[in-house]
Amino acid sequence: WAFAKVGRYDEQLFGSAAKAATADIGNFNSQNLANTAWAFAKVGRRDDKLFDSVARAVTATIGSLKPRELANIVWAFGKVGRNDDKLYDEVAKAATASIGNLNSQDLANIVWAYATVDRSDKRLFDSVAKAAITDIG
Repeated sequence: WAFAKVGRYDEQLFGSAAKAATADIGNFNSQNLANTAWAFAKVGRRDDKLFDSVARAVTATIGSLKPRELANIVWAFGKVGRNDDKLYDEVAKAATASIGNLNSQDLANIVWAYATVDRSDKRLFDSVAKAAITDIG
């Protein structure tokens, strides 16, 4: 995470981290999942095995994700161009159900991710539009 935060990409480090994270993903909590996906996306490293395992872990535990974690994970998938049907479907349901707990940046990141992979979810986008109208006043 720290390497990605400062924009430092090391091929060997991220390769080793991807293998280790994929092997241990079942022990990751929601913050670990969000930080890992964010870090790889931030440096532009699309590791399909890692993102597959993150998607499976997230969809299995989606109810335990905090709003920012939800937004960061789907942002990461959008950033690396991953369009995982089950992940996006579950994120849409979770985000729609907790729309009042998502701040404007989280909402923007979520709909940006959907748009980036050319995906839409009517209920999600309607909920985001309604929340935006309420915020604007």
